[in-house]
Formats: sequence, structure tokens, C-alpha cells
Amino acid sequence: MSWINLGEVHYVVRREHGEDDAMETVRDLRDLIHVRVPDERLVPHSGITNAVRPPTLPR
Repeated sequence: MSWINLGEVHYVVRREHGEDDAMETVRDLRDLIHVRVPDERLVPHSGITNAVRPPTLPR
């Protein structure tokens, strides 16, 4: 997971549950997974993945 993805998680949780829950979720995920800085290989891969299987965000 990249920091961009983690930012998207923060955004979704914040919209639904507020800033405190969003920050707690980000902290918890950082303890469980390896968060990478996106690089020139990772960013296009993410674009391809989203084109084939677009993300579904709550409305």
C-alpha cells in the first residue's frame, strides 16, 4: 500500500466518522502493513488497476 492509498483511506473514514477516527485508522494500518512511497513503477500500476477495476467509494 502506498501513502496515496493511505490518504484515500483517511479521506473515506473522515467523511463517514470524523478526523479522530480517520487518524486512528491510519495509525493502526501503519502498524499492520508496510506503507511505501509511490515511485514511477507503482503509480502506473495503480492506474492500470483502477482502470480495470475502478474503486468503489461510499457516497
